[in-house]
Amino acid sequence: MQLCQFAYNDAILGSNKPIYLINYSEYYLGELCDNYPILEQIAGGWDDVPYRQGAHEFRGHTVSISDYNEIGEIADGAVLLILDSYPNARFEWLSKKEGFLERFSKVYYFSGMEMEFDLAYRKKYKDTPLRDIIVFRSGAGASRYVPGSDFNDNARALFEYMLANNYDEKYKLVWLVKEPEDYKARYKGRNVVFLSYEAADTKDIAARDKYYEALCLAKFIFFTNSAVFCRNARRDQVRVQLWHGCGFKSLRNTRVGRDEYKYEYMTVTSNLYAKLHEEDFGLNPEQLLVTGYPKDDLLYHSLIDWHDKLHIPKFSKYIFWLPTWRTTNLKGEWQGKVVNDTGLSCIQSMKQLKQLNDLLQKYDMALLVKLHPWQDRNMLGNIAMSNVLILENKDLAKADAQINEILRYADALISDYSSVAIDYTLLDRPIGFTLDDEKEYESSRGFLWEDIRNWLPGYEINSFDKLLNFVKDVAVGKDRCCEKRRALNCKFHDFADDKNSKRVIKALGI
Repeated sequence: MQLCQFAYNDAILGSNKPIYLINYSEYYLGELCDNYPILEQIAGGWDDVPYRQGAHEFRGHTVSISDYNEIGEIADGAVLLILDSYPNARFEWLSKKEGFLERFSKVYYFSGMEMEFDLAYRKKYKDTPLRDIIVFRSGAGASRYVPGSDFNDNARALFEYMLANNYDEKYKLVWLVKEPEDYKARYKGRNVVFLSYEAADTKDIAARDKYYEALCLAKFIFFTNSAVFCRNARRDQVRVQLWHGCGFKSLRNTRVGRDEYKYEYMTVTSNLYAKLHEEDFGLNPEQLLVTGYPKDDLLYHSLIDWHDKLHIPKFSKYIFWLPTWRTTNLKGEWQGKVVNDTGLSCIQSMKQLKQLNDLLQKYDMALLVKLHPWQDRNMLGNIAMSNVLILENKDLAKADAQINEILRYADALISDYSSVAIDYTLLDRPIGFTLDDEKEYESSRGFLWEDIRNWLPGYEINSFDKLLNFVKDVAVGKDRCCEKRRALNCKFHDFADDKNSKRVIKALGI
């Protein structure tokens, strides 16, 4: 069976041959159907990611996506169409599934306009020497854009370190963001360029030329999540997955295949996480750089006037609450959704929330709830009170502040399975973990450890009473889990200083 590129003159166009999809991607499916009238021929498909499975309404057509174990009857002459950013790797993976590809007469992949442009520019620059250019990008793919997320996280921290140490005297530092005009005025006089990542498939030739010139000729490419934009990099280019957190959640239920070919290196915070990420991401040992995260350097430095910048009233103590992101599957069912009047773990009613607020008032404390960037605000009730404050990603973006810049002002942290708790252990302060949906989350997303509670560096909160107890402990300075936290911190972090950015640069020989 051979993998072929889907093209306009293929015999399946205009025929009645059923088309089955590999991977459900609204982005690729939308681009495909914008160019070819094949929507009525789509008979279903398969996806290995649980939350993308099920019946999905797309442009008035129901697309049913199944698990690979549910193949069923396939009509004669059926065509398989791969919608994947790495079609060759997906085809190789499918080839190992005995009896699967043999059911189809043809296997195609749809490359999309961006891949076509990328390959064309790669061909143009294949013999051009690389230049002293370093490219940065943060956040997930363009379809999951959140204001501020494209100039943030580990990539931003590393970039700021490079500027502070005048690396731009040798290298042109290029940022790929959604709206370049929002950033261009910030670094006048420095060798810094902001380009739109939307230029990857734009019809604006001048903008597209600048984008691919930087991407194709950069010596180093740093990013914090999706590596798709640089998937066709040359062998002499160095791609570094800085990632966005060493945490508790596994990726085994959300991906198939190995990342070893997607980038050259990944940074981690410790040798423990090097072993875990080697397995979870599908990497070779030499690809893991134990340097610490650049954004953790920010924990050791003050953000001037953080109250004024974020419009946070002053209290004697603050507890930050950072819930992890809960996601939906295609059936509209929430995985790990908190179902109550407030939308917060362990607080079932507004009456309980009022009781918590009264307790906070008593001790002149504030609970600052920082929502995940992808969290739907509508999933939470009207929970803002005198001592219960809401902080959204748009607030941080407006103030040009990163979460690790203000995390140091938290006297304690409440989280669940978010990697922010791992960052926070460096400050050696109390952490509470809400666990009322632990089993549901474990069965859907999954954890890095089977015995997850042994790896939680803090107080377990599975009821409203325990939440109140944690607040009282923080108020009076009682730290129940300090010994466990300190023991685990030594495993989570090989370094406890503000030199992580320096170690990343040194490890890469920049």
